[in-house]
Amino acid sequence: MYMYLDDSGGLDSDRGPLYVWAGIAIKSGGPRLTETLDSIFSEMPNTKNYNEKKGFDANYVQRKEVFDALVSFASLRIAYVVVDKQSLAEHQKSFVTGAESRAKEQGENFFLSRVVTELSKPYEDSTRKKIVLTIDGDAKRGEQSKTRLHELLSLSINFPVDRLHIWNNVEIIYDSRPNMRMLQAVDFVASFILDFYKMQFHTLGIPRRDVFLPLMSLYHTIKPKVVSRVYQLPGVDVFS
Repeated sequence: MYMYLDDSGGLDSDRGPLYVWAGIAIKSGGPRLTETLDSIFSEMPNTKNYNEKKGFDANYVQRKEVFDALVSFASLRIAYVVVDKQSLAEHQKSFVTGAESRAKEQGENFFLSRVVTELSKPYEDSTRKKIVLTIDGDAKRGEQSKTRLHELLSLSINFPVDRLHIWNNVEIIYDSRPNMRMLQAVDFVASFILDFYKMQFHTLGIPRRDVFLPLMSLYHTIKPKVVSRVYQLPGVDVFS
């Protein structure tokens, strides 16, 4: 199984009230989907100050093209976690006092692991027991980051669980290169989910129709492929 993950919103930043981790998974056939996505992304101009088109800068048509390509791929799955940052305590954002980089990493990994756990449910005819997990960005502490995440995922995806299939090999890849099409696609998903939930729960009054209708249309496009959605609203504990 191949997974691709990206976040949006910044767990410890002031950039808006929400934080998102989103992931897509496929059983196989990555090169075919990459080729399809490449034909779409190569027609889009780069976002200003970036070497690729970013999801936050995409319009409705551009998002729809990418989402249509994703949902047309038979084995593809989507899962995401949305967190309301305003209702997180400081220790939930940092986890470890006095170790800033490790603390932020642990917070991010907690939510990332929720997405991976949902995506890792085996396909009906699955025989392979390896997950190749590619995460957009850099490992802040190098191999230490990979080791800590590997330990967390090995537990979260295999225990406790009521199934015979056990993942015995998880390969973790951090990749910050631009124009990696699968990561670019999941960036589009993550930024869209952020906008979608901001529109629903952090808009004063009734959302404008020209904002509401395109976002609802896009959500209905990806909805058939969404296998899990975990979201924390004010007063609801996402850690339970």
